[in-house]
Amino acid sequence: MKNLKYRKDPQAHHIYIQGDKNIQAEPPEIHLHFPCGVISATRCTDGRYWVHVDVKDIDENSNQTRKGEVCGARIDIAGQSAYEADVGDLHHARLDHFAVQLKPV
Repeated sequence: MKNLKYRKDPQAHHIYIQGDKNIQAEPPEIHLHFPCGVISATRCTDGRYWVHVDVKDIDENSNQTRKGEVCGARIDIAGQSAYEADVGDLHHARLDHFAVQLKPV
C-alpha cells in the first residue's frame, strides 16, 4: 500500500486511486476482502474502472471458500427517491450511486 494514498479516520479507512501512473505508481487492481466476499476495482487500459462485487472468496489463511449472499440492493438517481428507481435504471444517465448489501451464509 506504499504506492497508494491512504488515510485513516475514526469512522473509515480511505484508499485513494489516482488513476494516473505518471502521478503515482499503483497496481491495476485493488481488492477488499471481507467475510461475505470480495470487492475489486480494476483499471482498464483506457483509464476506465470496473468495480466488481463477488459473494465468494478464498480465505488466504485456511484456503477455505467463504461465501455470501446478495440480500438487498439499491440504486440512487439524482432527483428521484430510491423507491422510484428500478434495476432497469442501471443505464440511467443520472445514476450516481449503486449499493449492494451482502451477508454471510
